[in-house]
Amino acid sequence: MGASRQPIQLNNGPAGSADGHVVSVRDTLLKDAGITPEVQAAAIRESWQVTQSLLRARKKQFFSFEGEVKDEREVDDNLVRLQAVDANYRMLGVVAPRSSQKVEVVHRVVLPDWALPDNQTTKVIEVTEVTEVTDERVPIPRQTS
Repeated sequence: MGASRQPIQLNNGPAGSADGHVVSVRDTLLKDAGITPEVQAAAIRESWQVTQSLLRARKKQFFSFEGEVKDEREVDDNLVRLQAVDANYRMLGVVAPRSSQKVEVVHRVVLPDWALPDNQTTKVIEVTEVTEVTDERVPIPRQTS
């Protein structure tokens, strides 16, 4: 048998507790994979540089007539730029957290007298619907070549 490991209390929330012995799942996974804080910093630095260059992305657009390319132009690649902005916001942590809330919609229908069945005195019908609205991100369409 190999060396025994000390049991670690895992916590998905912020690290730290009254006894100082709580380790986050993320930190444990990174440590077990051998990804040091220096490696993490280098990866973030490289990712940041890549997304910064993508903020200036350009693409060639071709114009054809009767199956023959007549002109080509280099234009801003706005889809790639938008994805780079989104990646930067997520890296910086400035994206607002997703939220959800319950919304109650009441449909009120007032029926005219001629639409009422015999011996019915109620002219108003209320239909209540409760639905949960989430603040999901709108998916960015994939670029096709």
